[in-house]
Amino acid sequence: MEPGTSALRQAWDDSLNWLVGLFYFEEDRTNINPIEFPNVHLVTGAIVENQSWAIFGQMTYDFAEKWSLTLGGRYTDEQFDSIINDEHQYVTALFNEFVPGGYIRFAPNELRIQPHGVFESDETEFDPYVSLAYQWTDDLLVYASYSEGFKGGGFTSRIRPGGTVEEFGPEYATVYEVGGKWSA
Repeated sequence: MEPGTSALRQAWDDSLNWLVGLFYFEEDRTNINPIEFPNVHLVTGAIVENQSWAIFGQMTYDFAEKWSLTLGGRYTDEQFDSIINDEHQYVTALFNEFVPGGYIRFAPNELRIQPHGVFESDETEFDPYVSLAYQWTDDLLVYASYSEGFKGGGFTSRIRPGGTVEEFGPEYATVYEVGGKWSA
């Protein structure tokens, strides 16, 4: 025991392990998709602006000789924008059998594909984690856990002429797990 600490304080320090962290992600990119069909050539795409941050933490407390309880969580805030404008949605060529070479070519922005605009997705989520473990032998740990998770939604930037922006929502997962870990 360290000088100046009580037996209870020393036992608590030896029985508790914890971790806290931060996560940050930022992405700015242009997604251009040239598409060539037999009678029409298109360019579709968008500017993508994505920002995500999270704070997370986990602590494990050994509350008995062979038992431990882990509690954790993650709070996430995601912002996803898909910006579609004249620079990223247009027809580049149309087939015409009476034109030498077969295609009428268009300059960018001459034949637009709708719709244009800023499409936004904003998600915030808290995901918990809890696990109860028992050290059966020196080599075998058995446990049961519960956790939740999510992945934010977004948009497709491949749009057919006259089409609409297709949005997809976030995905959620709930996980129940019972298992063991063996070390040899």
